[in-house]
Amino acid sequence: MRTYRRDRYQRSRVEYMVEQEFEEYLFDECNGQTRYVASLRKDALKNPEQKELLLKKAAEFELTRCEKLDELFPNRRRKRRSY
Repeated sequence: MRTYRRDRYQRSRVEYMVEQEFEEYLFDECNGQTRYVASLRKDALKNPEQKELLLKKAAEFELTRCEKLDELFPNRRRKRRSY
């Protein structure tokens, strides 16, 4: 019986697939966080009473998934976000 432990090529393929899946996960999460911040800013324009609060919340929101994506996959072709 063949195992991944014995077959370096198969193991490297599995590792590559896992890495690709994690990169896509981080990319999707980063996009979600970025959309959330954009929605806070948009809501601030529509709601003058809460404008200051919403803009502060948007400014303080940490885009942790975007930061992790940039840290682990610095050569990924995508628009750089302003954190």
